[in-house]
Amino acid sequence: MKKINYLVHDFDNVRKMKEGDVVEVIFKREMNLLGINEDHFFYKIGLDLAQSSFFKNEGGPSYHNSYHAAEAMISATTLLKTEFEDEPEKIKKWGPYLVLGMMAHDLDHSGGKNQSFAELEWKSFNTLQDFIFQKVAEWEVDGHKTNDLMVNHSLDVLKEIIVGTEFSKNAKDNIANYKNSDFDRIKLLANEADILPASLSLTGLERAELLTKEWNDSSVSSFKGYVGFLKFAVNYQSDAAKELGLDKDIQSQITAFDVLGGENLDNMDRNEAKKFFRHESMHQFFRLTFPNIEKSREFSYEGKFNLK
Repeated sequence: MKKINYLVHDFDNVRKMKEGDVVEVIFKREMNLLGINEDHFFYKIGLDLAQSSFFKNEGGPSYHNSYHAAEAMISATTLLKTEFEDEPEKIKKWGPYLVLGMMAHDLDHSGGKNQSFAELEWKSFNTLQDFIFQKVAEWEVDGHKTNDLMVNHSLDVLKEIIVGTEFSKNAKDNIANYKNSDFDRIKLLANEADILPASLSLTGLERAELLTKEWNDSSVSSFKGYVGFLKFAVNYQSDAAKELGLDKDIQSQITAFDVLGGENLDNMDRNEAKKFFRHESMHQFFRLTFPNIEKSREFSYEGKFNLK
């Protein structure tokens, strides 16, 4: 729970930053945490991308914007360092791919939904690919030759990461293939980093409210809609996610919804409903984490709280 609280603190700080600056600030921070120097190909590409109009211009979609990209990078670094805690060479190898991939996974997002399979994910990758080709060409004009094989390999890896964030099929495939290779583990971490702020008990409801605004669909941020998302779209399976307790955090929220008479939360004052929901979620998290300790039921609303 300690690392989750650190993440929430980081997310809170991100939301206080200026939208046009947040991606650049967080990209530099995450690359520094990974020990990636400024001469690294991905550092130079990522910094140029962070300083481009894709992230400097404000007023984009309510959810799929610079703040989401920054939170995804933070989540990716935390998951990566937890997944490969005893293998620092793998953190340094895969970190640049994962951080740049999460920065760009919703690049130039329209704010809409896929109208065909992985349409928006392919759009983001193709936009990133065009940007990288443009930068490499500019560097060559300035006399800085880039290895074509390295560029093409990097794009192949980034394509798998970004297109893999499509959740209806590709995310499920990443779970199935998770233990096959280190790269398969990276692709699953990308899925989990993408949804982490939107599923945490302390931040998820606020992210759902942003998505409601983006899609003009109030059902997304209703308690019923939000918990439906947790049940059917969120499936933390990486070793890192389980070490962080993300799977328990999801189950705690689902149980809290049932304990509180769920759908009736939407008939309450929103802030009061959030307070009750998070209180009960925390209690259920405690019970899952310490199953042999029966915490006094006075801390739970179970069996004695009627929202009807």
